[in-house]
Amino acid sequence: MKLIFFLLLLTFFAAVTNSELFAADRSAEVEVINKSKIDLWLSSYVLKKGAWEKTPPVNIGPKSKGQWKSKSNRILTGTEGGTTYKCDQDKFGFYWYVPYYGANVYNSSCPKKYECSCKGGEGSNAKVTFTISEI
Repeated sequence: MKLIFFLLLLTFFAAVTNSELFAADRSAEVEVINKSKIDLWLSSYVLKKGAWEKTPPVNIGPKSKGQWKSKSNRILTGTEGGTTYKCDQDKFGFYWYVPYYGANVYNSSCPKKYECSCKGGEGSNAKVTFTISEI
């Protein structure tokens, strides 16, 4: 009887492993729209929590956009990360945190001659857009 129960349990876990039950609970799709006249070059990128589904592009050209995505990779966790882009000595930073529980958090930093706005980012599978403009 114990053997039959064990085999049924093993079959159940094999089926569940291949199902949507283990899909990412939380994800962040990040988009950076570069409305400026400068080229942005990837300086660093890191995930404190989660896994990359799509890594940040090496370059975000003038008047173009770049996209990447991270997702949770453990049960009851979120995703958190940051990227830094450079142009000459100027740095542009983007941070996201989509927790399993609590409010999503987004931050950006840019040199004084630029403006960086943030839009969207609600929900468990969030899409956030940062826009860089020259002042």
